[in-house]
Amino acid sequence: MIGSAHFSRLTIRSAIFLAASLPIVLSLRAQAQNNASQPTFSARPVSGTTAPGETMDMKAAPPASTLGRRPVREIPRGTPFTRGQEQALKDHARRRALQAPAQTEGNGPSAPAPPGGRGTPSASQAFFPPNTASQQNFCNSFIPSDMAVAASTDFVVQVTNSCIVVLSASGGALLSGPTALCSFFAVSCGDIVGDPRGLYDPNAGVFIVIAEDFTANNLLIAASTSGDPTSTYNLHSVPMGLACGGGGDFPMAGQTLQESGDALGALYVSWNEFCPGGTFTNDVIAFAKSQVYSTNALTLFGFINITLGGVPLDHIQPVNVMNKSDRPRAEFLISTLDFGFGGGQCINGCNGLVVLGFYNTISGSAVFSGILIPTANTYFLPPNADQPGCTSGSCLINTGPPAITGTVNYSSGQLYAAISTGGNFAGAGTLFWQVHPTLNDAGNVTGATILNEICACGVFRGSGSMYYATVQPDSEGNFTVAYNFSSTVDFPGIAYLTQRVTQATGAFEDFGFFLAAGSAFYQQLDMFGRNRWGDYTGTAFSQTIPNSYWFSGEYSDPTQIWDTAIGENGYTDPSQP
Repeated sequence: MIGSAHFSRLTIRSAIFLAASLPIVLSLRAQAQNNASQPTFSARPVSGTTAPGETMDMKAAPPASTLGRRPVREIPRGTPFTRGQEQALKDHARRRALQAPAQTEGNGPSAPAPPGGRGTPSASQAFFPPNTASQQNFCNSFIPSDMAVAASTDFVVQVTNSCIVVLSASGGALLSGPTALCSFFAVSCGDIVGDPRGLYDPNAGVFIVIAEDFTANNLLIAASTSGDPTSTYNLHSVPMGLACGGGGDFPMAGQTLQESGDALGALYVSWNEFCPGGTFTNDVIAFAKSQVYSTNALTLFGFINITLGGVPLDHIQPVNVMNKSDRPRAEFLISTLDFGFGGGQCINGCNGLVVLGFYNTISGSAVFSGILIPTANTYFLPPNADQPGCTSGSCLINTGPPAITGTVNYSSGQLYAAISTGGNFAGAGTLFWQVHPTLNDAGNVTGATILNEICACGVFRGSGSMYYATVQPDSEGNFTVAYNFSSTVDFPGIAYLTQRVTQATGAFEDFGFFLAAGSAFYQQLDMFGRNRWGDYTGTAFSQTIPNSYWFSGEYSDPTQIWDTAIGENGYTDPSQP
């Protein structure tokens, strides 16, 4: 484990080499500057080009219902551990949780109706199947339901494993879909396509969707050609075995709205890469938006094999710059310590957040810098979550690693992130952070301050668990947290809580409401024997109503296995608590 008081900074400058027409990225030489007495970062800069893209008309894509039913297949979830090792780590986390006093009464989300005096505003809109995704069609014959949401003034786009739907932002009418992601990205529908992310560029009026073709080991990118997400898209494909020739997993996405080299900004993507021989590493790549928004070949810039103290990082989340007026000098990325730290997945505890910065990434003189800052709370691998009728064994809901899995948003100089965590308390909890990073005039990350840290841990009814949370702020600093919740008395469902920027830091005012409470026992095991739940929830800033948020997740259902719901809430009236 790396000491929590340590921090380090690294700067890398790279010359740019463009592979003439090869859909690969070529490594460049890197020079690092580090203080040898502190933990050090290292990375390899990369650049290259992809093959040209193509255009797809969403209206011409066949409805998912015409593709026929298929047996349920799983979206892979990569891990550097064997099945036995991962099970042993989760068993250890479970034993730690069982040593804590069980919570028979206490906190948690309430039914979706607003009792008086609570701080969370109830949902002003809530959309459910058949307008949102469920498992009972071809495109969602997958486990689990990872979740992406993007929104404009008129449209809400929901992307899951493995389909896309477009709804009206006013009333939730189904405008397009369900469309299978294989059809949407124009790849074989025999391929496994999932792990989606969705963004909206408020300046260009463009929807961006990414997903992984696990069969082909390619990252798929789609950008709408207009503000209408039911129409045409420009498509691109990027190979994912860039760092070590391994298999890509868990793609993540963020954006900037302006950069040196492109007035539109850049799209940033990252993923974990599992190498031949059982090791792992990471890839973080940027693309100029003017190329993404065309069918031209993409020029790639970025860094691979980012390590801290010689240990590769994982789940490095590029941040989503969400406000039309925000222009940070660098693109920030953030991660926790996870796979290679704290005895493996932080089973013995980890402390610290990694804040990275990419400066001049697409202009030809990329600069990379990073810093490790201590956290008030030590975090651990979370135990798997109870549900009614299940307090042990493979029916426990898998809560994943102590990694940031949901999108990290940048708003008015602050980063908002959350992880699932374990500790000396019953169930899994959530750690929330609001972080203010600082840069010098050369674009290097020189520091970061945690302005608000909340551990929602060990306070839930029925030894309940709060997991896979995603934080969505607004431009004022209010925020909504979308999360999953289950306990010995609650089947797994999607919930949300909301906090005003003027409320006290260090604790949530309440735990909000269920958008959709689970109503059935859930069990869908993957090849590792994990009872997989969606690895992240989805959120988006409302472009229509100030201080409002969209959020989406899954809930258990007796006939559909899992269904999904989309909600909107926010502080739209000063009289609200």
